[in-house]
Amino acid sequence: MKPLLAILLLTTLASADQATRLKTFTLGLFAERDGQLKTARNTFEELLKKDPSAFPLALKTHQTQLRLNDATAATRTLRQFAETNRTQLPAQLSYANHLEQTAPHDSLAQQSALKTLAAANQNFPHNPAVFTPLINLYETTEQRPDSLALFQKQLNHQTENPAHWLALAPIAETLYPGGSEELAQILNTIYTNAEQTGLADPAIARRISEFHRNNNDLSQAIATLEKHLAESPASHSLRTRLGLLQRTNANDPEGEATLLQVLAI
Repeated sequence: MKPLLAILLLTTLASADQATRLKTFTLGLFAERDGQLKTARNTFEELLKKDPSAFPLALKTHQTQLRLNDATAATRTLRQFAETNRTQLPAQLSYANHLEQTAPHDSLAQQSALKTLAAANQNFPHNPAVFTPLINLYETTEQRPDSLALFQKQLNHQTENPAHWLALAPIAETLYPGGSEELAQILNTIYTNAEQTGLADPAIARRISEFHRNNNDLSQAIATLEKHLAESPASHSLRTRLGLLQRTNANDPEGEATLLQVLAI
């Protein structure tokens, strides 16, 4: 058989197989809609065997199993999928979250969640969606050296993503004594890095500005909003916030001018 003809044949077969699976999946959805949950479950489980890397299908199977009160099978579905698809981050997070929701105090469930999140951290080493629950789980299982080590690794990471830095702030507040000099220095590092890596996002700019205001540094809080507005001049809610801070900081003429500018816009 010629190579081109072989390719066309394989493509046709793949398309036909995909169409068949889509039709079967649709029948499962109809069965679920009509209250035939056992039929729907069987349909989704069989499809998952044929397509074991399709996470939406695994999630649908898991949900149907839960609706039939088969928690054991539902947990097994997520676990098996997570173990065989380590590079699919949503699968890892879904399984770990499921364990946290259903068995937060079970030692075996905690160990399974730790294993899952630790593996995810190897594949996604600086992702807040991974290191945040992993550090929290280390704390829950009284593994403080591990949580501190992972936190320090993230704190030392060089990244231009301000969301990475801001994700570390609430973690720092749980790991270090409130009001301590060590915590103050760490938070200052976190917010300084966040400010240097990007202020275009209004939510990020507001949070950083509020950090400075809560530390009684109104001048820096104002400067943060001014930098944000230089990048995002259409951010009128923060322009209003800037005017209020300027007036609070005894800069009445500047504050009044800023607020009048908002009214003019």
